Amino acid sequence: MIGVETDWECYAMVELMECSICCKPKKENLILLGKNICSECEERIVQSNAGDLSYSVFLEKIKDILRTAGSKEPSIW
Repeated sequence: MIGVETDWECYAMVELMECSICCKPKKENLILLGKNICSECEERIVQSNAGDLSYSVFLEKIKDILRTAGSKEPSIW
């Protein structure tokens, strides 16, 4: 967690998680099966087309998230 100054001159705690796409520590954004996708990567995914070179990379990264989640024991909680 890091402290972030707000407009009211106080600090708010922001949770950092590694982005499952770019692998950089980023602010929590889109959590898919417990894995973070940062806002920058989310935007790049949304803007990509199936013909783009980056599209296949995004697809593989998302498949990795799904495979990782599928290999764990299901949790009731």
